[in-house]
Amino acid sequence: MHVEAETALPAHDRLAAEVFQMVAEGLSNVRRHTRSAQATVTLSCQDDQLRLSIANDVATAAVPTLFTPRSITERATALGGCAHVEWPEHGGTVIVVDIPL
Repeated sequence: MHVEAETALPAHDRLAAEVFQMVAEGLSNVRRHTRSAQATVTLSCQDDQLRLSIANDVATAAVPTLFTPRSITERATALGGCAHVEWPEHGGTVIVVDIPL
């Protein structure tokens, strides 16, 4: 696993706890549902929003499986945010969560 984060993320206790749970769930999903050897977690702040992304490195030959990360989406929605899944051209899957600060 690889983690990228800004040094100062303005997150209150509840937000930090919820983001921790989303990261744990996302990494668990990578482990259980893919053959990925690597995952990258990125945290940043953009336009008064906290952005969390969890990416894996599935090979480009793999056919993407459409899915919605239910528990991550529910947590993001409860915080006033949203979550979606992206499938980059280079392969892999990225779960992106945006939460207003």
